[in-house]
Amino acid sequence: MSGEAQPRVLILSGAYIEQELAAELGVLPPALLPVGTGRLFALQVESLSPLRPQLFLTLPVDFALSAMDAATLAEIGVRILWSPAGLRLGEAVLNALALIGFDEGPIRILHGDTLIRAIDLSTLDAVSVAPGGDGYRWAMVSAEQGWVRKIANINPAEDQAQADESARLSGYFSFSNARGLAQALAQSRGDFIEALNIYNQAHPLSTLADGDWLDFGHVQTYFRSRRIVSTARTFNRLEINDLTVTKRSNRGEKLRAEAYWLGHAPPAIRPYCARLVDEGPDGEGYFYATDYEYLPTLAELYTFGRVNRASWLQILASCGDFMAAAAALGPSESEPDALAALAVEKTAARLEEFAHKTGFDIDATVRLNGRALPSVRACAEAMTDVMAGAPRRPALMHGDFCFSNILYNFRMRRIRLIDPRGCVIEGRPSLYGDSLYDAAKLMHSITGRYDLLIAGRYQGSSALSHDLDLAFEADPEQDGLVQTVREMTLGGVRLGSDEVRALTATLFFSMLPLHADRPARQTAFLANGLRLYLELTEGGGS
Repeated sequence: MSGEAQPRVLILSGAYIEQELAAELGVLPPALLPVGTGRLFALQVESLSPLRPQLFLTLPVDFALSAMDAATLAEIGVRILWSPAGLRLGEAVLNALALIGFDEGPIRILHGDTLIRAIDLSTLDAVSVAPGGDGYRWAMVSAEQGWVRKIANINPAEDQAQADESARLSGYFSFSNARGLAQALAQSRGDFIEALNIYNQAHPLSTLADGDWLDFGHVQTYFRSRRIVSTARTFNRLEINDLTVTKRSNRGEKLRAEAYWLGHAPPAIRPYCARLVDEGPDGEGYFYATDYEYLPTLAELYTFGRVNRASWLQILASCGDFMAAAAALGPSESEPDALAALAVEKTAARLEEFAHKTGFDIDATVRLNGRALPSVRACAEAMTDVMAGAPRRPALMHGDFCFSNILYNFRMRRIRLIDPRGCVIEGRPSLYGDSLYDAAKLMHSITGRYDLLIAGRYQGSSALSHDLDLAFEADPEQDGLVQTVREMTLGGVRLGSDEVRALTATLFFSMLPLHADRPARQTAFLANGLRLYLELTEGGGS
């Protein structure tokens, strides 16, 4: 990059993802695909950061970009270029170059469904390549001693021998002369592959075969690539390969309980659960392994997808099937009172721990969005009082039945569950608990907006105080889902009942000390617990 002005990178995301992938994730431009707890563009920008580039991102002109995503893109320095509908790839590139400006300087291009890490970004007049495979139609590169001879679209089903001998274009391109690229695109009449061949005659292209290439453009490659970008809480260590997920922790009792639940689930429950493969002591802790599921979590679909109402109704129906099967498997009378242990007693103890560690006065009155409220302790006690008087519903209980632990198979129309709680009393593994607790865990992802808080998709106070603000961006799909579930009954539990809503609020109060390492998140959880209290007691908005 010697002598080069600030490099320019164009991320091409001006068309929507293929139909098969959209059926599972919603209609999205590829750079906005959900990956872990964020969008693909965030990973792409991170991978390009060694260049310190000017960043441009094309998006379909008819795409309704949320204010939150627009703010995120602006914050990380990405300029949006709106792309007209119906353009071929080469035409879309030419349109973007016209907006950026034709000059003699370099331009780098990254496909919006592609993540390439650890590649040599400094090399100009180069294209990234990778070995052929997967059976999809790819642009293949014939090269000699690292220099491109010809690029052509090959269908492996029609010419497998040539596909085997060639390398695929893997989605990153570096050009020393943007004007020369624009001229080649014009000469090829918008045919991107032909333009590469024309450009190659004037500016010989080399191949970049190194780097870590992740393709998110097809339903199979998306889920393979997604598994590499996984997240876990700090007390867990995850090892993921093509077959299994191995979870390790020095909190041995916790993982032993999770493995117990998965390993002892009754036959009626097993179709909804990840399959336990192995478990055992691991040094100072414990481990267990399950099959890796190539499926999206509901947290990804809710936070970053564009799933329609019909699909959500199918998903919730499967959640209801699980809860009905679980409700039919009630425990013996010797099981502890799950609501008392997990909601009433734990909330009081966790609030005391929160107050002790932070110095926050939980007995002082508070305000939320300008509305006067009782003290945090009084709000929490009002919610636990509702729980103390609620009818018990003994049942088999997952115990952490929230969106991040629920996967969904669109082909089978069935949920798959991971990371169960596995106990009511720590150190006593058990399958059983209370249906109300699972219902509240589900609602803490929907009405509680838990996954939006985890992803930072909210506006509000960033530090603890007794005068807090919290707001979520209006979203028709998410807001509609809130209204829908409140009228639903799953497994015999009415999701909009006072006891479920009260328990949902207590979940946020009880999580406060667990997030001391994230003060802004801790503050948001406190404000959210107050919001849910206000909704139940005074009819506040959702």
